[in-house]
Amino acid sequence: MNGDSVRYFYPDGSGLVGIWKEGRMDKSWYFKDEDDATCVEAMTDEERVSQGVSGPYRYDPPTHDCISSDPLLPDPYESRAVAVRPSHIVDAGEGLFAKRDLMYGEVAAFYSGLRLTLAEVEARGWDHNANAISMGPDNESDNEQDEMGFEPGEDLEPDQSWGGVIDVPYRYSQTSQYAATLGHKANHSFTQPNCKYEWYIHPRFGNIRCIQTITYVRAGEEILVNYDYNEILENGELQAPEWYKDGLKALKKEETSI
Repeated sequence: MNGDSVRYFYPDGSGLVGIWKEGRMDKSWYFKDEDDATCVEAMTDEERVSQGVSGPYRYDPPTHDCISSDPLLPDPYESRAVAVRPSHIVDAGEGLFAKRDLMYGEVAAFYSGLRLTLAEVEARGWDHNANAISMGPDNESDNEQDEMGFEPGEDLEPDQSWGGVIDVPYRYSQTSQYAATLGHKANHSFTQPNCKYEWYIHPRFGNIRCIQTITYVRAGEEILVNYDYNEILENGELQAPEWYKDGLKALKKEETSI
């Protein structure tokens, strides 16, 4: 994928248009729809800046030590879909909320962060792993890659390989320090999740996770995901933070009392 006017499409039909080199986004600008893309494409960079076009964006995958070269540059698709506000959940702090109506199966937010190994994360306590999420196995087919804006069968770069853990450390937990993606702001619900974690191949961040709706979500509703901690240790104990285990016990107690 090479060219000076390559268009990448987000799931809602908006996207990024600009220069791609050797299959990577080199310098692109946001457009709201195809008509807007034609207008943005015809502008100079100076005109894009003066008219408030979002960008420029480039391929900028996180590494073990660098979460982003521009951690305060929001993703334009995500910025139209969700916002960070005080959570409705007691003692949860901030949460993620829909800014517009989200249809079933729609991508609501992206989840990027530092790329750590599973061993590194397992060696730490849960106080350091609040925003760590496993990448897991390769679950994407060629068709799914195509749906995400990439050509069918396109080989992934080595630094885009699957596996390991995505982590947004505490120092980046506030949007004043990191706002490139907001998926780590979604809170947990055992009984009323309206979203789930999925995989996403992003033109800026590479292979990351995303948050996808599992029901219709109205504008103003809080985005909730079941964290679904399910790994059992050798001693039979659930590997999960204490708040999660306490909540699970309370839920089971409530179910048995019905």
